Amino acid sequence: MLTVVPYGLLVWNTGLQVNEFVHALGGVSKDKRSIKVDPHLQVLDEAGAVRDGVFAIGDNSTPADGTRLPATAQGKS
Repeated sequence: MLTVVPYGLLVWNTGLQVNEFVHALGGVSKDKRSIKVDPHLQVLDEAGAVRDGVFAIGDNSTPADGTRLPATAQGKS
């Protein structure tokens, strides 16, 4: 089943480092390289409260509990 989620702004970031947009973003909780999110990937504000309807996924997000998610692209050894 296909679910459509309406949105007002989508920021897509690819590359090897955090986009300057993430660094410049105000009003959200961040560590030195990413935006902090709750278990549902909702962005947290600077006080740790959920920003309703705002999500961050992928390498630009970090769970607020401090755990790190595995990298999405693995190198071959």
